Amino acid sequence: MNRLLEKVSDAISEYSMASAGETLVCGLSGGADSVAMLISLKELGFSVTAVHVNHGLRGAESDGDEEFCRRLCAELDIPLTVFRADVTGFAKENSLGTEEAARILRYGFFEQAAGNSAKICTAHTLSDSAETVLFNLCRGTGVKGLCGIPPVRGNIIRPLIRCTREDVEEYLAEKGRSFVTDSTNLTDDYSRNKIRHGVIPVLREINGGFYSAVSSLTSACEEYEDFAEMSLKRAIAENVPLSDMHPLLRKKYIASQLKERNIPVNARRLTELSELVTKGGRIQLSGDIFAVCRGGGFEIREELPADIPEMRFPLKIGENDFVGGKKVIVKCSTDEIFKKNANVQSKLTKFALDCDKIQGEAFLRTRKNCGSIKLVGSGHTRSVKKLFNEYRPPLSAYERSRAVCIEDDNGLIWVERLGAAERVRADENSSSIWEIEVIYE
Repeated sequence: MNRLLEKVSDAISEYSMASAGETLVCGLSGGADSVAMLISLKELGFSVTAVHVNHGLRGAESDGDEEFCRRLCAELDIPLTVFRADVTGFAKENSLGTEEAARILRYGFFEQAAGNSAKICTAHTLSDSAETVLFNLCRGTGVKGLCGIPPVRGNIIRPLIRCTREDVEEYLAEKGRSFVTDSTNLTDDYSRNKIRHGVIPVLREINGGFYSAVSSLTSACEEYEDFAEMSLKRAIAENVPLSDMHPLLRKKYIASQLKERNIPVNARRLTELSELVTKGGRIQLSGDIFAVCRGGGFEIREELPADIPEMRFPLKIGENDFVGGKKVIVKCSTDEIFKKNANVQSKLTKFALDCDKIQGEAFLRTRKNCGSIKLVGSGHTRSVKKLFNEYRPPLSAYERSRAVCIEDDNGLIWVERLGAAERVRADENSSSIWEIEVIYE
């Protein structure tokens, strides 16, 4: 059996890519790799169909590629579907680069041709995977970037992933098959081409077994990633706090959350967010999207602009609606046990107040321009702004602007998260005590 056929057969078996009799939808550009893939899969006994996407980016050359694919599939008696893509228009409409727009459209057409059941075959080789590893290394990458191109991703399989470009060319020469060459692959206008033409030849001079070394590296990294994924799932199932997880697992979890929201991920940002989980705080990810870390947890949420109009309205016993979907609950208690312990229980001392000490009427208000407060046990008056600056874990501008404040005729008497003013402290002599609770919806 030909060397390429052996490698394709082994890869399909090793990664459980496909079963005998399965119909495989092959992406066919007309280039050497895709032609070798199509013919080898047919030779191995698979039922194959082909899809060609004319991106229309190279004028007559693109049309020539399409015609080549039509002739090849007609000769091999392989069904072919041809799609034409407006890459330039799609890229402009979605603010994408040309390569990214072409990739999105191409895979969209592949999915359309495959329907709900067939698997899609792309002709990525070990040579392509090596280029990807080096490209990722140049940009800065973690272990996942060293895995190269995955042999299987969902319903997409890469039967040539263990084959080099030399294997492909040798196979096609043996079969007497021609192929087309994309002229853009011959220039060094793209980073990948520079790696292909300039970097890899030097590395192969240093180590003739360069591709085998890359294959071993990617396989080891794949195993490492699989183990890390399993460990993370186990930690989540066992309710291990994120702050207690190994940094590797913590970063993997954070990366998965970012990807779910299509937020760019890089090593520097992951390290920054991983440390934030242990320290607490917030980081702006993009626009109104923030990562907020409290109590060893991690949350991504949208925060509306911090500024809101100044609001002030009477506080009533019971339920009070407040901005940001909050409800302020006021309970009035005269219970003897409560009064007896009010001066020794920290929670009650700080967050309850003696309503008989309120001057005039109590009002709910937003924090904007709300001034200073002398908190229970603090000994001196300080601005709310400074108190919030020192609060840990740090509060976002959004949270600060929507903090619940209560004041009477003489100023502030209670601030969310900070507590009550010394002058309205509830103690054992209080005859009427208000408990203040803020509920977040």
